[in-house]
Amino acid sequence: MPVGLLYLDEGHLEDLLLVQRLAQVLKQLPAPLVLVHGSGGRAEQLLEAEGYVPERRAGVLVAHTDRERMLIERGIRETNQRLVAGLNELLIPAVGIQGSDRGLLRRERTGTLQVGHIAWLARLLHQGVWPVVSTLVQAATQQVVEAPAAEVLRALASAWASDAVVLLLTDRQGQVADAAVATACQQQHLRTWRGQLEKLPEALKQEVF
Repeated sequence: MPVGLLYLDEGHLEDLLLVQRLAQVLKQLPAPLVLVHGSGGRAEQLLEAEGYVPERRAGVLVAHTDRERMLIERGIRETNQRLVAGLNELLIPAVGIQGSDRGLLRRERTGTLQVGHIAWLARLLHQGVWPVVSTLVQAATQQVVEAPAAEVLRALASAWASDAVVLLLTDRQGQVADAAVATACQQQHLRTWRGQLEKLPEALKQEVF
């Protein structure tokens, strides 16, 4: 059975109506997807509140100190909690998962991002639950750090091999907000779909699955 990985880019995360729009669309889908998100604006707000200047490299917030790393991790966790709580309120059975949970994603000392156990994630999908997965991963130092969304999506898609489809949301002009993610998917020859959120139900019925 194909597995869909729906990436919520930074632009969509900042949409105040995202959860409502998501819930309306997800209720029309035949089976759950894995929702994947990065740090978004909440982590930047926490950094700025303590006088730090947010800096991104490859879409990832740079942490120069342990305090900055902690604030970034907190921001990502809060974003995850907000999405899950909002979806649950709207009767979407979602569960929050950090990429670092239960050995799901880990950064090897070589720098490679590896996927560990995904059987439990697959079970959630079969049970009708929507996993909301953040881009936090466990580093070789045992710290929890943010990883580029492109790497996370590529690693998860590779774990499901040919059964995985990466779903990228576009704006009204048909542009994918995160060019690095779109490029990575293309370079890795991953199955992808690009389109507006509201067009997803029909696409899953006719084009993707």
